Amino acid sequence: MTAQSLQFPITGLPGTLRKADSGNQAGVASLINIVSLHLNDPDVQQEQFGMMVTAVRANNGRIKLIVWRLSEDGNTLERLGDNGSSGEPVNGIATARLSIQRVVTAVRTNQGRLKLIVWRISNNGQTVEVLGESTADDEFPIASSELSVVTMNGGQAVTVARDANNRLLVTNWSINQEGIVNQEGDSGSAGDHVTEFAATRLAIGRLTVAVRTATGRLVLQNWATPPGGNVTLIDSSSPNDAGDGRHISMTLGSEIVTAVRTRQANLKLIRWDGGLQRLGDSAQQGGRASRTAITSMSSDLYMTAVRGNDGLLAVSSWRVRPEETTLQKLSATNPSDQESIGEVAIAPLFNGRAVTAVEDRDGRLKLIAWELTLA
Repeated sequence: MTAQSLQFPITGLPGTLRKADSGNQAGVASLINIVSLHLNDPDVQQEQFGMMVTAVRANNGRIKLIVWRLSEDGNTLERLGDNGSSGEPVNGIATARLSIQRVVTAVRTNQGRLKLIVWRISNNGQTVEVLGESTADDEFPIASSELSVVTMNGGQAVTVARDANNRLLVTNWSINQEGIVNQEGDSGSAGDHVTEFAATRLAIGRLTVAVRTATGRLVLQNWATPPGGNVTLIDSSSPNDAGDGRHISMTLGSEIVTAVRTRQANLKLIRWDGGLQRLGDSAQQGGRASRTAITSMSSDLYMTAVRGNDGLLAVSSWRVRPEETTLQKLSATNPSDQESIGEVAIAPLFNGRAVTAVEDRDGRLKLIAWELTLA
């Protein structure tokens, strides 16, 4: 069986159906990340289909990677394996996929330094081991636990953090097949003082970063990140294009879409083109939100997972139409499918399915599978 494309047909009005969850298969966790392992990769083997990885800080303060698989019918979430006791203490985590069997984590160590770790995952998902990591000479102090890591291809990763002076720092890294990691260049003093950020790949060698400036404005920036080269700022959106945005998340489909919590504590999605021109937004459809996560399901379809001001998980789907400025909200979570959460992350899988990774009401990691269904 080969992986099926995310470009599934959406021709009617979908609903958001809760399919399965992981129950009590994981323990207490924070700094929750989730990434899909295969997506549209034509080389995926049958046993790898539906696999994803969560990277979290476990109750002992150490990084824990867990491999999961969603069954083809979407009704079962199975824990396959983890990294055992090989994780080190961390207080910040970001995760990205390098290939079917490799992921990279950017972590903030307990000494306050940024470090990259490359992990290898066995075909059956039962074994997770460190393949390589950055050297002490390439690691540097960062201001907080907030991190982003984006892969440009199987051999290049770009990290985003705040340096010791709270300036945005974009750093280029090379990663070879053996897991050897080398820092290739960074943005130096080109970054502004920021309080929050999120990042996504715009194209090979091009990174888009959404930041909350020191004055509280949402601004998007395009950075050139050529393989093996220095990082340079290309352009920025106008500070007047968006208001106050907090808890920023972002993704890329046919357009860049940011998800933020507004000053009024509502979810707002904003559409941008590759030149960072604002194209439209979700108007008043978002509802209340205290945390946000967003992923692209296809070129014109997006899913958000948020923690509402009532503490409940809400998952919604959205469609972008080029001829319209407002994103169309297609579906929302049934009240019976909601539950209390802390942190939230989301990743796409296959055939209109996505998985949220949340901190449940007991502080434990919990995965929940969702499916877009046609009305």
